[in-house]
Amino acid sequence: MRRVTRARPAGVGGGGPARRAGGARGAGTVGALVRLVAHTRALIAASLVIATIQAAVLLPVALLVKRIFDRQIPAHDTTGIILSGGAALGLYALSSLLTVISRVIVVGATKSSVTALRERVADRLYALPRSWFDERSTGRVHSLIVYDTERVDRMLGQLLAQTAPGVVVGVALCVVAVILDPLLFAALVIVIPGMFFVHRIITKRLRAYMTAADDAFAGFSADTQEALAAIDAARSHGVSDWERRQRSRQIDRVSETSRPLLRMHAVNLAVQGSLAASSAIVVLMVGGVAVADGSLSLGALLAYYAVVALLLRQIGPAVSGTPVILTGRAALARIDEFLATEVSEPYDGDLVLAFEGGLRLDSVSFAYGETSVLADVDFAVRRGEHVAIVGPNGAGKTTLLSLLLGIARPQAGRVLADGVAFDRLDVAALRRQIGVVPQEPVLLRATIAENIAWGRASPDSPAVRAAAFLATASDFIDRLPDAYDTMLGDDGTGLS
Repeated sequence: MRRVTRARPAGVGGGGPARRAGGARGAGTVGALVRLVAHTRALIAASLVIATIQAAVLLPVALLVKRIFDRQIPAHDTTGIILSGGAALGLYALSSLLTVISRVIVVGATKSSVTALRERVADRLYALPRSWFDERSTGRVHSLIVYDTERVDRMLGQLLAQTAPGVVVGVALCVVAVILDPLLFAALVIVIPGMFFVHRIITKRLRAYMTAADDAFAGFSADTQEALAAIDAARSHGVSDWERRQRSRQIDRVSETSRPLLRMHAVNLAVQGSLAASSAIVVLMVGGVAVADGSLSLGALLAYYAVVALLLRQIGPAVSGTPVILTGRAALARIDEFLATEVSEPYDGDLVLAFEGGLRLDSVSFAYGETSVLADVDFAVRRGEHVAIVGPNGAGKTTLLSLLLGIARPQAGRVLADGVAFDRLDVAALRRQIGVVPQEPVLLRATIAENIAWGRASPDSPAVRAAAFLATASDFIDRLPDAYDTMLGDDGTGLS
């Protein structure tokens, strides 16, 4: 039996504007970061313990320097000088070994955390309703999944491998500096308030520049994806030059927004470097006066300088890594907001139905926000029937299909399969028994066999060939040089 049903729009339609999924924002970047590394706390704690041991290993270096210059050089104790120097080298080597061990642990913690984050993002992605995607650019969603998670990866590496260990070692070195000479320590830290003040101002500017640069890059990514999809069409219509000019404008925007960011980062490095050098010079001046009037030995001053050098070695990577941390922080905030999006499946029943082909809408109404698409619709497809639904754009044809597949839920009425309401059903199991041929077919960059078997069977399963036969595709597939192993490009490139 064949039937044609004409759909009439209940309002303005098309696919209809999607409803924005609600959801509370994450509890700040710090909370998001804590959640991100929660399951790797033990590894992070181990890396900080190693950083503490590393600090303890470096501390005797200052004392060895003091001994060399205050005792062994005046006493012409060459053996003692060699032994002390060798001990200092050994301590540096041990410190380097501990750094390597700490970095290996950090890599494990970082990759584990980011892997878990990407899995959560993927899980949320497949749980979101169709309306969520309708409201967003595919390119920007791609940027969040790929580029933002990579930015978080780099931020974690910077925080756990550089900044956190640097803080531990730096605090220990400051304690040693105070013990060695409180006056010189005061000379050392006199510029620190200025460093923090400048860093805060520059960081604020950096954050603004990074927001603009990230937005430009996300737009560039989205437009590039669209351009790649339309490249053959652009050539066919003779608009390749126009497309190139469009891409050129995007590239220029990315360049223009990144330049002030890079300039401000260079300024930050230069200013912080100058302030750090100034602190070392102040220490030299104060310490030189103390050595000259006999209140401080030359060995003590040089030992102090060794501590200063080690301290600046910890500060440098932290300052240079500021853009990485700021970029990762913004990316993590976007991801956390995405993960905080409230998601509820349209149906949560658990009855697995042996579907025989009957579908019905019972007094169904559906709207996208305030826009009504279907109003009090009664509709049934019985087993063995062929039904065509026709109507203008916006009549609700796509919405009707979404309702019949359980992808969307009506605001009023019921959807039933073989007389059983969707509320009772495992709708995912029902969908696996329904064949859908969309307006735009999905073909993967994979072999023909892998495309046919997608999500259902092994590519070498006899079911693949059986399905191809039923679809009347087996004859032309067998004529291909590689038959079912023929590799397809994006969107089925390689097939007519």
